[in-house]
Amino acid sequence: MIYDLIIIGAGPAGFVAGIEALKHGKNVLMMNTAAKPLLKLLASGGGACNFTHDGDAKEFLENYTVGKNFFRKQFYSYDNYSFVEYLESAGIATFCREDGKYFPQSMEAGEIRDFFLKAFLEKGRLINDCKARAASYDASTKLFNIETNCGDFEGKKLLLACGGQSYPTTGSDGSGFKLATQLGHTIVPPQPALSSVNICDHILAHASGLSFEEVELSSYSNGKKNFSAAGALIITHKGLSGPVILDNSHQLAAGMKLVINFSGASLEQTIQEIKQQKINSPNKLFSNLPIFSILSQRILEEYQNSLKMNFFHKKTADINLQEIKLAARLLSELELEIESVDSWNKAMATAGGVATSEVNPASMESRITPGLYFAGEILDILGKTGGYNIQAAYSTAKAFANNI
Repeated sequence: MIYDLIIIGAGPAGFVAGIEALKHGKNVLMMNTAAKPLLKLLASGGGACNFTHDGDAKEFLENYTVGKNFFRKQFYSYDNYSFVEYLESAGIATFCREDGKYFPQSMEAGEIRDFFLKAFLEKGRLINDCKARAASYDASTKLFNIETNCGDFEGKKLLLACGGQSYPTTGSDGSGFKLATQLGHTIVPPQPALSSVNICDHILAHASGLSFEEVELSSYSNGKKNFSAAGALIITHKGLSGPVILDNSHQLAAGMKLVINFSGASLEQTIQEIKQQKINSPNKLFSNLPIFSILSQRILEEYQNSLKMNFFHKKTADINLQEIKLAARLLSELELEIESVDSWNKAMATAGGVATSEVNPASMESRITPGLYFAGEILDILGKTGGYNIQAAYSTAKAFANNI
């Protein structure tokens, strides 16, 4: 049998594309590397499925750290509110949380999975545990041949929607990059993204679980600044997480220095403020000065223990200039060294992938091999945490489907 469309990948991009292709009367085969489809979707948002985010187009697109200019075309045609409407029209009630994240009202990713499966399986064919080993295109017959452990299959069009390389047990094991290469495409070297980091000699380990709504984070290599960013931070048992880390983890590596500013003020400003508070409250315990209220007592304890000093429990009047400077550094310039960035097994997304310069942004068709298309995380597009990558899967899949 020759299929009108073969889709390799059974995530949101594959299902949106497949469902839309079936509406156009195409016979569609979907191959899934994993034992079950949509496993990564089920894990998103802690199982609640944060599928997109609030915000107008300009604001929304600013949350793509890679591939923003390419993705602009698909997003303007199929934006975040289009995605909300798409699910609502399928009977899935949604809501926008105070932080701008959209979820199904049920807070169950399984509700969206069930919709995708029911809509696709009415007329489409899904094969699980089907691993594509090789893909080729015959220009004379204008057919694709896919060799798999389940046999060989032929199709008139081929959509690679098999994700990147993160969470490989869900099916996005990087095998799609090999297929794209076989069909003539360039792969921007993939690396883990939306990952937590582990810290050397983690002095804040006993403060794990604490979170901060906004800190300023800077990264340095060999004394040179790589970037600065601001956002929420979470202290973990082994290191750091939270949006300010996750959204920039693809720029981080072992050995880099991280400098955290909890106060939002410069080191010198912080020193002057502590001096002034010392004058105002000389009889208070140093740790009880208002400026330290942004930190917990656990952090103050761990910091001074790491210095093998004990000054936070002294009366403020007895604090000397060196101790003021050390305390100010904790507030405004806490320096930590990265031991490692979480690997593929823990990364939530992939940076890198099929070079977007080789893909038509209007149709998602390859500029190299006719009839070959791409959608979702296999492309070199990366959004921040908060539903932006599932949105990219939806928008690119809809753009493809509108042009078949």
